[in-house]
Amino acid sequence: MAVKAAALFVKNGYLKTTIRDIARECGVSIGALYYYIRSKDDILSLFQEITSAGLQRFTEKRLSALYEMSPRDAIGCAIDDLISFVDATQDITVFWYQEARNLKPEQRSVLFQSEEFQVDLLKKILQWGCDRGEFNITDVDLAAHDIMVLCDMWAFRRWYLRKHYTLEQYKQAQKSLLLARLTGD
Repeated sequence: MAVKAAALFVKNGYLKTTIRDIARECGVSIGALYYYIRSKDDILSLFQEITSAGLQRFTEKRLSALYEMSPRDAIGCAIDDLISFVDATQDITVFWYQEARNLKPEQRSVLFQSEEFQVDLLKKILQWGCDRGEFNITDVDLAAHDIMVLCDMWAFRRWYLRKHYTLEQYKQAQKSLLLARLTGD
């Protein structure tokens, strides 16, 4: 149910999607739907939990491997992985950017915690690179957020980027740009 509702949220927007739309898409009556959920917000929370869990699993799976390489290779690999994840979940990525303002404070907090998990991974790699003298940056926090936005850009600027880059070309271009900034090359 959450997946079908999520598809409607992504397609129509959260505010324009009704319980009636969700019930119709799931093939159940509105009464049956209300038996399982109290509100549309409950479905959004379920969707958010599924999204956050997927992102966390993705990151945890890669985390240990990143520390077996140099900071430069690790940040390149993290950028590759994040852009690949964004490519696989592009509609969901755009949805969360667009709908964050409509979330309840506790839902927004969960979304931000999920983002912070990713940013913290990047900050650890960046700080590690600075400590080893491979990176020359003064604001690790801002650099980590910059990387996240440049990876997410594949989703929210896809209308332009896909005309000019393949996924692999985009990854290479972003890695080159970011590594030049991080190393001062």
